[in-house]
Amino acid sequence: MGNPLNTELIGKHISEIPNVKPSVKEANYNSYLKTSDTGLYLGKPYQFFTIITDKKDVVKELSIRVNEVLDRSFFDRMVKEYGNPVGLYNIDKTLETSTSFHEDGGSSTRSRGSMRKCTFEEEPIFIVWSIKDYSLTVTITRQGSSPRTSISLENKSFWK
Repeated sequence: MGNPLNTELIGKHISEIPNVKPSVKEANYNSYLKTSDTGLYLGKPYQFFTIITDKKDVVKELSIRVNEVLDRSFFDRMVKEYGNPVGLYNIDKTLETSTSFHEDGGSSTRSRGSMRKCTFEEEPIFIVWSIKDYSLTVTITRQGSSPRTSISLENKSFWK
């Protein structure tokens, strides 16, 4: 497959995309995994190609995960491909943090706070591009045992 974050896939019915399996059904959206797709995105190997649809199974968001933190050369390739981002953001203040413990022994932590614009050298956790009717959002996770970068292309009006 070429670029997995292809705007031509957004607006299609999920049945038009081969090799997908249902992942999550929610009240407002459905999530699917593209089962046979790994490859390169701007020279980086990606995994976990996720497709989000509305309740009628029309594609609204595409997301991939790169199993490493976005580095400067990859960021520069994204700027060359999409132009300068609208903003790079980091945590300004953490206002509230809560941890939930699950029956399977796992846990998840949820934080609420405020964001501030930053530079690439200040290690942003979000980078956002605006591309016509779409938003391209990069989410960078540096903590924990599995640093990663998630990249999502979505129809701007879907989550409003």
